[in-house]
Amino acid sequence: MDASLNDTNSRPLVTSGRLEYILLAAVTLLAAGLRLFRLGEWSFWGDELIMVERALNFPALGLGHKSFTAASMHLVIGITGVSEWGARLAPAMIGTFSIPLLYFVVRRFLAADITLAAVLLLAVSPWHIYWSQNARFYPTVLLFYCLSLFVFYLGIEKDRLWLLLLSLVFLGLAFLERYFALFLVPVMAGYLLLVKILPLEKPRGLRLKNVGALTLPALAGIPLVMPTFLSMTGDFVESYAEAANNSPLWVVGGAVYYIGVPVIVAAILGLVHLYRQKNRLFLLVGLGALVPMLGTAFLSFFTYTANRYIFVSLFCWILAASVGAVELLRQTRGTARLLASGMLLVMVLLPMSENALYYQYQHGNRANWKAATSLVENRLEEGDQIVASSRIVAEYYLGREVTSFNRVDLDAVPNSDGRVWFLEDMVGEAYWPRVHRWLVRNASLEGVFDVQVAARNFKMRVYLYDPAQAAAIP
Repeated sequence: MDASLNDTNSRPLVTSGRLEYILLAAVTLLAAGLRLFRLGEWSFWGDELIMVERALNFPALGLGHKSFTAASMHLVIGITGVSEWGARLAPAMIGTFSIPLLYFVVRRFLAADITLAAVLLLAVSPWHIYWSQNARFYPTVLLFYCLSLFVFYLGIEKDRLWLLLLSLVFLGLAFLERYFALFLVPVMAGYLLLVKILPLEKPRGLRLKNVGALTLPALAGIPLVMPTFLSMTGDFVESYAEAANNSPLWVVGGAVYYIGVPVIVAAILGLVHLYRQKNRLFLLVGLGALVPMLGTAFLSFFTYTANRYIFVSLFCWILAASVGAVELLRQTRGTARLLASGMLLVMVLLPMSENALYYQYQHGNRANWKAATSLVENRLEEGDQIVASSRIVAEYYLGREVTSFNRVDLDAVPNSDGRVWFLEDMVGEAYWPRVHRWLVRNASLEGVFDVQVAARNFKMRVYLYDPAQAAAIP
């Protein structure tokens, strides 16, 4: 490891090369087990099935939509067929392989004990496990976001032009997954600017040639990525009508909850330590952690936002927290070291307790469409109609045509020839309050399959409107 990249003068806790790789293998196996456990048990939700459809149609997608996630899902589904397990296998493996990939990159500028702590915390992170068990692109975006960021850092530190160009490749791959990967642009630009003006030792690669090598390809790439960006933005606007849906407090508070308060506290301590050591890494990791959070909070004033857009910053928070926790362990002895180890222990055991709830009681932190559609399927009679707040999910599980909440004519329902089943998930009441009020007044509640997760309720209700019973009511 380059001495100029050492973050501390204290003695590392792990010095044996063989032990280092044994521990890395153990952490990777742990990550695989946590991401594959009950992978196919949770119900699909709407966005997953949209991603499955995109993966199935991968050869016909335009170049700007041929993401790594879609390609890997296409290959796996081609072998396993469409199922919850098969659709999620590729993201689960991407989440698992993120452990060694990020380890070997970060190990170039941090000691083994800090890097091992970081990948361990990522392996047990409930937020990372959740998205790794979704047929979605979020673990891939996080991986490419971090690879781009850290390869960029190594390129500037070591004055390696090819590393800087490689970081742009990873940035492009991240962008193909989702446009919020562009948070990397202000992170990198902010780092170059602040490292120039702050009273810090300048990295070897902070030269006009390297800055130009980053800027010119990025500018040249704008015409190439603009059609993809406009296409993504068009889909986004069409779906969410540019409506602000969450407050900045909700967005940031949710992200803090998912990252973990102990991790946030330890990360602040780690960044302060790096700053006091005059280590430029505090700028990179700090910006990598804060820019997506603050950027998403700012955007929440104007348009649809979700705290999952902040997910790309997770490993930066974890890395800073690992610096804080491990450095505290390094600098203490005896009873004090025992107490200091509690910080790292809490950051491991607390998420594992959340994971236990996730697997055993919380149905993978998503609505239980399997149970709801099973009830309807078992009681379905000839002539019955079905209406659902998520038509795509209901049709997948029931294998028949379903009417969406936004298409149902409530005035015509009382005149229908047969019964009408309504499946309402957590978005039903929020997006179609008129339908919800009608159900409460006119239909009978046949099943409640809610999943409670902290302060959030993944509601899943089954209602039945029976014209014969309605006519009998005076």
